Amino acid sequence: RRLPQRLEAIAEDLGALRADQDIAPRVAMLIDTLRQVAPKVMDQEESIRDLHMKVGSLEARAATPALTATADPGSDAVAAAAAALGQARELAERVERLDAELARL
Repeated sequence: RRLPQRLEAIAEDLGALRADQDIAPRVAMLIDTLRQVAPKVMDQEESIRDLHMKVGSLEARAATPALTATADPGSDAVAAAAAALGQARELAERVERLDAELARL
């Protein structure tokens, strides 16, 4: 009576070991992938910080009362600053979407 029970327990242990052996290569592949992705994510975060600083700087320039009070609204400099600010905001939105997508992955 004890022998069939022991054989059954050994069979269960062997099944668990086989399952572990099947999972191990997958875990190793996942670790390799994460090692490749991690530096890219860190670079992305640094780029996002830089873009936020640039956008903030552009917004501060655009909101400066001295610039808006003394500059002719139709001047090329004001138009160029407004265009640059718009592009910076669009870029910041794109980066935020990329950041959200990376976070989702």
